Amino acid sequence: MRKLLQLDTKFVWNKQCDAELEDLKSTLISDPVLRPLLTDRRVYLTIDGSTLGIGSHLWLLDDDGIPHTCAYLS
Repeated sequence: MRKLLQLDTKFVWNKQCDAELEDLKSTLISDPVLRPLLTDRRVYLTIDGSTLGIGSHLWLLDDDGIPHTCAYLS
């Protein structure tokens, strides 16, 4: 799938791209990327919008100050 981002490359979606996309989606919604919301912590909301859509990202900091995603929205 990354090859599709290279300059002068014809965009051809194939079964390998499908498999890589499914793997990427699975990774983005699994631990350690996506973690449960802890209600005893301060949460942060990052929002970006345009005339075509809006996206947001709910996250918190762990005990070591590392940010972790709790939810995505678009």
